[in-house]
Amino acid sequence: MSTQKIQKDELLKKVKKVTLRSEETAERYVEFLEKGEKLNCIYCDRELFVKKFKHWVISENRFPYDKISELSHILYPKRHIAEEENFTDDEREELLKIKKEEMQDYDLILESTANSKSRPDHFHLHLLRYYRK
Repeated sequence: MSTQKIQKDELLKKVKKVTLRSEETAERYVEFLEKGEKLNCIYCDRELFVKKFKHWVISENRFPYDKISELSHILYPKRHIAEEENFTDDEREELLKIKKEEMQDYDLILESTANSKSRPDHFHLHLLRYYRK
């Protein structure tokens, strides 16, 4: 069995086992992964953009964490950067400014660790707002 197939199978098990997504959204996400579409950058889908900055974008999450949040966005750099240490000074500075000035609508900034990133080649942060009662 190929390494890529093993990695995909492990990811599918994680998605099905532990998820912040509703069952319906988790099923759509698994179907998406099974089709092999993971190779395309789902973050660069311009139809989902909420707000653009010079170096960063906030977009809708195609597969929201709707089990815990009513609002699920993703913040990511326009350049495909895997790790924070590869940010330019301008990207880092703008990220700090965005966190300070643009995060009033969110309750949580979520960053996956290396062992759970479904998209390890494009740094991203999940921006969530909990359900309001």
